[in-house]
Amino acid sequence: MLIQKSSSLNIVLISALFLLFSSLAIGFEIESYRNYNHNYIVSSQAGSVAIGTFCGTLAWDGMELAELSTSTGASFSQTCATDIAPDGSVWMGGWQVARLADGEIYNFAEFSGGYGIAAISRDEAWVIGTIPGNPWDHLFHIVGTEVNPVSTEGFPYELIVDRSGNVFYAANGIERYDEHSGTFIDCKEFETGLYQFSRDLSGVVYAGSEQGLWMFDEDEWIKLDDGSIWGPFPYGPNGFNFNANGTLWAYASAGLLRRNRGGDELIITEACGISLVYDPDDQATYRYGVWGVAPLGGESILIATRTDGLILFDGIDFSHIGFPDGPPENVIMDVVEDFQGRDWIATDHPSIYGTGYKEGDAWKYFRPEGVFGNAGIIAACGDTEGAIHVLQYPFRLITFDGVEFSFQEGYDHGVTDCIAETLEPGPDGEIWACVGPDYTSDFSGVVRIKDDVWDVYPTGSIFGPGIGGREAPTLAIASNDEIWVILDSLISIFDGENWRVDQLPEPLPFADVGVASVVFDLQQRLVFFTQAGVYRLDEGSWKELSSEMTTFGAFDANGDLWFLAYDSMRRYSVISMKQDGSVAEFHQSDGLAGTRLYSITIDHNGDKWVGTSGGLSRLEDGGPAQQSIALSAAENPVGTLKLAADLTNAGEIIPVSLWLACEYNGNIFYYPNWGPEPSPLNLTLSASSCRTEELVNIDTSLLTPGDYTFYAGISLFGGMDLLIGPRDGKVAIASYHVD
Repeated sequence: MLIQKSSSLNIVLISALFLLFSSLAIGFEIESYRNYNHNYIVSSQAGSVAIGTFCGTLAWDGMELAELSTSTGASFSQTCATDIAPDGSVWMGGWQVARLADGEIYNFAEFSGGYGIAAISRDEAWVIGTIPGNPWDHLFHIVGTEVNPVSTEGFPYELIVDRSGNVFYAANGIERYDEHSGTFIDCKEFETGLYQFSRDLSGVVYAGSEQGLWMFDEDEWIKLDDGSIWGPFPYGPNGFNFNANGTLWAYASAGLLRRNRGGDELIITEACGISLVYDPDDQATYRYGVWGVAPLGGESILIATRTDGLILFDGIDFSHIGFPDGPPENVIMDVVEDFQGRDWIATDHPSIYGTGYKEGDAWKYFRPEGVFGNAGIIAACGDTEGAIHVLQYPFRLITFDGVEFSFQEGYDHGVTDCIAETLEPGPDGEIWACVGPDYTSDFSGVVRIKDDVWDVYPTGSIFGPGIGGREAPTLAIASNDEIWVILDSLISIFDGENWRVDQLPEPLPFADVGVASVVFDLQQRLVFFTQAGVYRLDEGSWKELSSEMTTFGAFDANGDLWFLAYDSMRRYSVISMKQDGSVAEFHQSDGLAGTRLYSITIDHNGDKWVGTSGGLSRLEDGGPAQQSIALSAAENPVGTLKLAADLTNAGEIIPVSLWLACEYNGNIFYYPNWGPEPSPLNLTLSASSCRTEELVNIDTSLLTPGDYTFYAGISLFGGMDLLIGPRDGKVAIASYHVD
């Protein structure tokens, strides 16, 4: 027996934390967290296909998908325009514009966006896009490395080149480039709106509008049919394309329609197998949103859908292709860890899958009937009781308690005419939300939610009459559980009962841009993330930590700062600033799944999770994680062995299970009964804290002679990973010898 008289032990157990170590950081891992939904544009010529997606540009060779946007300097997480020139070079547009030829990517950094492309050759293309500092021009001619703006009549929104090299753009009507004059000239006018250009495999150009379908041939437009061609699409399709045999495929958010050519007419033969019956009274019920169709020769086509990836039609059957395992949506707005170590994601399109988490090698998706609305999820958090909460626009709070989903509407609790923007877990199992005004009101404030009780605090009530306006406040939770709400130069602090107002030191270094988010560092100093940079409030003065434009950030267990930054062209990066002053940047070439970054979360292992426009990325920790424990065993003068722990928590409030054991004569005995079976004590840890806590006091006269080795560690709530966890070093060790 380890201890002869265990009943006489005086045990004081207050709090403890994780000890987690991991491998060195080597780059973001994205392979398991990415998919190719959101296939915006499909272009094809002579059997080649280029697909623009949120995750990059893909090529389809009839057998498999290959990613074209490599890590050679181009960032195409949100490719929305592609075209293939006759020489096989691929041009891509999205946040920027680039071309791929002979395996090399050349990126045109001048562009801040490219939305339409007509490729002439590997050295020439026409682009609808934008360039920083030039708000007047929207059409550009690229020749070699030169980017030349071209004047247009109206705002161009569609661009195409035919087999003869004629370049057309659509604005108020159709304009065609005239090589002799070097300008665009009127080519075709329409009484009603123009919707889309198309080009068949031979390079012949077609134009479609509410009035019908036209073909450009021998310098003139020939009308093929009137508006009835579009069948169930009363306002025309989003686009159309042709098979080699002349079959027309028209697509819209309602689905896909196939028409065969008969003489000079286009006659409806059938709606394809994946289309949905059009219901003008219920336009939100479409199962598929088709974003493009590429002819592959014969009857085969490749279909790019909004919700179901790529679909191949071989003339008889429909089948999915190239749909790698990934999260339920590419656009990951937020990530939060539950007490079982699962990382839940909040996506931008819950009407498709809702939310989900990764378990092993598979993703579990949740879309319970009637719970998720048709708007995006913008934030997520876990509370101290183990529940996961997600925030849906404009204000629907969805909760998963480990068994089932439930939801509450802000409208039912008096929170109307406002938009919730952030969620934070409170110390007593409640959650806090910051709200800002919608388009019809000036209401802003914070909301405290505990179960089904909502306490609403307008900014005027916590800062004083007349304070508020067209922005939501920001919120941070201190280690003593106080709620800090910041608006402009004011801070209002809630101690659980009352609010007290304080003033930030002036002048504010970010007074003209506003605050995106606020956190406490390990020394309980406020750190502000703003468009003017990152600033720390240090004993009444401001210290600039970074001049980068930022959105969100977090501190790891070392006190190192991680945050999301972007430049004037909206090029995003993850920046790490260590205590020694060294700075590291991570871009898409380092493994980030997308170019636009929405959230950063540090889990209990210290891994950094980043939500992007192209999926979910993880960077393994390069040092101690969020929480740590150092165990000591020492005898005080009165013959008492004291076990104490130096505790550090750089994360949010989190429930955990404490494990304490002792090894004596080759046997393991577990606290609190010092028997052979583990019996953890469940605790709730305060947010960001650093202190020393006494764990156990043992009368040394009760110990038999020998060597004692004590082990202490923390698992996630209800976990058993003290000694069998996936990572080594989760145990703090101390020794004691009894003569």
